[in-house]
Amino acid sequence: MACIIKATDKRSGLTYAYRSESYWDREKKAPRSRRTLIGRVDPETGEIVPTDGRRRKKMEETKPKELSQVVAETIKVDAAKKAPAGSVEFTAENLDSMLREIHRIEESLGGLISCMQRIREKSLHTEDKPAERGEVHVEYSVDEAVAAEKISSLRADVGWNRMERELSDPRLTSFLHVAAWDGEKLIGYVDSVSNGVTDAYIQDLMVHPDYQGKGIGTTLMENMIENLKARGIYMISVLYEERLREFYRRFGFQQILAGQMETYKGGEMA
Repeated sequence: MACIIKATDKRSGLTYAYRSESYWDREKKAPRSRRTLIGRVDPETGEIVPTDGRRRKKMEETKPKELSQVVAETIKVDAAKKAPAGSVEFTAENLDSMLREIHRIEESLGGLISCMQRIREKSLHTEDKPAERGEVHVEYSVDEAVAAEKISSLRADVGWNRMERELSDPRLTSFLHVAAWDGEKLIGYVDSVSNGVTDAYIQDLMVHPDYQGKGIGTTLMENMIENLKARGIYMISVLYEERLREFYRRFGFQQILAGQMETYKGGEMA
């Protein structure tokens, strides 16, 4: 299953679109995802502009020579190479005749090129319709404000306690969080707490059930770890269930002995 992911490069401020495909890694016996760059997102129109990732200009942006000019120059050079020393060059009459024939061929090719361009544009428009291909456009935000009610609703969707009171408490802070959006709908979220210098603890990774299996959870974790490292954090921890061991191992987490005490149960201190 594939989905289209949009991510913003903080250094350049540019937003890029990627095609994310989920697959089963038989060797590691775990779901994985691969991302392929599609293009850059135009900030004004929101359209995806195809690119090879190195900011190369499209071929159509560079105006080529007229076909007749190229062919004529090629004929002259080729003839000059093959002609024996002292031979006479093409006459103006012969060259004009050849140029007329070249123009005729050029007009025929022009019609063919226009037809091919229309087919290509139609194909691009078809690819941009996620509903017809079972795809979704996912956008990610890092440390942007997320309403407490949206997080609470997502928690309920994945079968967790809504924690409405706790999420609305102004004392509750987050060191870094990453969110995944389908339009205005929050479909994925991961949070972290930290001392801001050395250690960080990743918590509450969740993806809406309707969007699971599309590599969104993987992308959330990759963004979280990348941004924590960028802030100088070098000791990252996470708690997970046994069934998720292989998922977290993919990111480099090693299983160690740990202890945890829960002192708040059923709305009362234990």
